[in-house]
Amino acid sequence: MNNNNIYTTFSEDTARYLSEEMNTLQKADFEKRLKEDTHLQNEFLLMKELWESMGEAIDENAPEPDTDKAWNRFAHRLEEQDNKTSDRRIRVLSFPHWLKWAAMLIVVAGLASYIALHTRQGEPERLAFSNNEVQLTMVKTLEDGSLIYLTELSTVEFDQSFNQSERNVFLSGEGYFDVTHNPEKPFKVRTNLASIEVIGTSFNVKMIGDNQMELFVESGRVKVSSLKGGKSLMLGAGELLVSKNGKMEKFYSEDYDTYWRKNLIHFKDEKLENILYVLSRTYGTLLVSDEKLSQRRMTLTIYDSEVQTICQSIALSLSAEYEWKEDSTVVFKSRD
Repeated sequence: MNNNNIYTTFSEDTARYLSEEMNTLQKADFEKRLKEDTHLQNEFLLMKELWESMGEAIDENAPEPDTDKAWNRFAHRLEEQDNKTSDRRIRVLSFPHWLKWAAMLIVVAGLASYIALHTRQGEPERLAFSNNEVQLTMVKTLEDGSLIYLTELSTVEFDQSFNQSERNVFLSGEGYFDVTHNPEKPFKVRTNLASIEVIGTSFNVKMIGDNQMELFVESGRVKVSSLKGGKSLMLGAGELLVSKNGKMEKFYSEDYDTYWRKNLIHFKDEKLENILYVLSRTYGTLLVSDEKLSQRRMTLTIYDSEVQTICQSIALSLSAEYEWKEDSTVVFKSRD
């Protein structure tokens, strides 16, 4: 079995294993895979910890899992961390028993990779989003509609007044930016080495230690100004800038890797319309026909799954339904 298939089915298999819905052969095969793959071991430990923390919410004698009760426990933990109220209850639909648990694990797995929204002491207007989990990509939609993909152990900060008169963010680590076009408000990304100014484009910024930075432009144009020496360079699509020890050079790159942002994706307390907007870039057009449903919020982690599994999980968690159209559009609707 190749790694892609393992990652696609792993959350479902974990749910079956933890709910004891595997036969002897399936259980032996699952345990064999765990021994052979360190990545799966780490993911299993994360899932197992979340599973066990449900405690009395799991009634082994019940024909169906008490997902409302279990989810309330998780929602309470999340609210204690960020003091925010969100719509996170899961209601059981007519899906297989194991899929109900699989969807719960997918939705709540992000709790172990806490992505913080906080105000620093002494800086009441400053907000910070941090991805503190390894091998996970955090996705955030900003007020102007721009998207930020944060790789592991990275942070982006900005003022609460973002998009009122300016669009400025500060990056530590690595991030991919898909910026909404607005010539009246240039989007600026600042690192400890340079200031990057764009109007509407997509690009990847990676800090390597304290003295080296890489910037790859996927589309559009950006202006990069060094904070050490004042030198500025313009970059277009396909160009890579390397800044090291105060020296900036640019090259043309055909194969710079930005796929990391699409592998393990995490959304925390995001509106459904924002989640579907991001997913549509990978899986095709996903639309929400119900305005009320589009404003519902979710915490969701996606393990490079098939679009069918993702749609089932979203529908399950929001007590909604979805329909495939002939043009491959997926339309989510509130249940009557």
